[in-house]
Amino acid sequence: MRNVEFRESSGATPRRRIIAGGVVLFCALLSLVYLHYAPRLYEVSMKLILRDREKTQGMLATAISKLPEKMVSHRIATELESGELLKISCFDTLMPGERTDCGLLLEKIIDNMKEQCQAQAEKERMEAENERKARVSQIDAEIKMLPGKYVLSSELKKIIGNLKTVATGKGEMAADWMAGFSEAKEVRLILATLEDNLKVRTELLRQITRDRALYDSLLAWTSSPANQTITTKVKRVVHYEDSPELIKIKDRKAEVEAARMRLLQRATSKHPLVRKMSEEINELQAQINALTRLPKVVEDVRVITNPELVKWNKELADIRSALSASKAKLMLVHKNISAIAGQLQKALENQLKRDHLHEKNKLEASRKETESNEKAAGVMPFELYYIDKEPAVISEPEIIPTMLYGTGIGIVAAFFILLTRKRTDFTVTEEEEKPEFPVLGSIPRFVGGAGNSNKESA
Repeated sequence: MRNVEFRESSGATPRRRIIAGGVVLFCALLSLVYLHYAPRLYEVSMKLILRDREKTQGMLATAISKLPEKMVSHRIATELESGELLKISCFDTLMPGERTDCGLLLEKIIDNMKEQCQAQAEKERMEAENERKARVSQIDAEIKMLPGKYVLSSELKKIIGNLKTVATGKGEMAADWMAGFSEAKEVRLILATLEDNLKVRTELLRQITRDRALYDSLLAWTSSPANQTITTKVKRVVHYEDSPELIKIKDRKAEVEAARMRLLQRATSKHPLVRKMSEEINELQAQINALTRLPKVVEDVRVITNPELVKWNKELADIRSALSASKAKLMLVHKNISAIAGQLQKALENQLKRDHLHEKNKLEASRKETESNEKAAGVMPFELYYIDKEPAVISEPEIIPTMLYGTGIGIVAAFFILLTRKRTDFTVTEEEEKPEFPVLGSIPRFVGGAGNSNKESA
């Protein structure tokens, strides 16, 4: 069962009001105490225009690390306001009547950074001086080496020697003989002319070789004895005439044959006279055969001059003339090659002289410039924008806003206190708040003697 406390309703409401007012008044008094005893905020700041952001930030960290502990105990804040602007602030809290050394702290930071810059500048100056001396010595050594540097190389001398050998009609140039020459305009023009003459020379040599081979073959053919004349052989039959003795024998044979023929008309072949005539005819025939010369086949040999020799001799004369003309042209080409080779050598030497003079002038100018240039003072990696040693106004607590904040906090606190009390206090203060269970009793109270009373029951 819940315990119920009976109290007078007339005294409960003023007590809550007193509590709420006390809370509000207490918060307001705390605000006044804070306004009186709160420390003031003292801020000194400077801004740096950055020329070298990384270098400046490194120097800033080094400068802060060199500060005494007393100064480092102050709060130092850095803020990069833009890509080129860095803000450094020193904060200190002061009680009324106190002073601060934030301005001295920032001055010490700047002094340290300037000392670093000066040391760095001196170091860079010494390094530049040593570098300048080393550079001057190097330039002097290069100037001494120039005469040996700008001379015709052994390869170029060999190529020019080969050209002069070719001009005498001996040897040939390599395929890539122009690769080692410079790109100067004059040299390239001479090389182009030389290449044209070498091409003409090559073509003339080929033509002379062909004509010489043809001339030698024709000369060998025409000089051969077998080709000087043409021999022809003609066969004919030679018939011999009969001698007078043979004619008489043939006539006698004819007479005997005629007589035998007449005799055979009257007698047979076995007749002694016929036989005798036959024997005589045989003897005469034997004599005729012995005295008769048979026809003879005779071979006649004819030797005439070769008609082709005239044509080939004319061809030989033409080839001889062409060879003479080609040799004359070749001699002229060789003279041109020899002259152009001399021009090429002279052009190369002149080019080397010009390059030598140009390089020498360039080195001497660089030497003078190196000797005359001294390392300027090191550029500060930052520029001081401004520094506040004594701020015009030291930040202090503001009265009206602080009182308003305190009163508001008191009201909110009183509201929560009253709300909590109401939820946790079960005291019956009103007639309507009577509990819903039987009343055990009531105590009347007379107020002001009027006979009216309030009854509290539980």
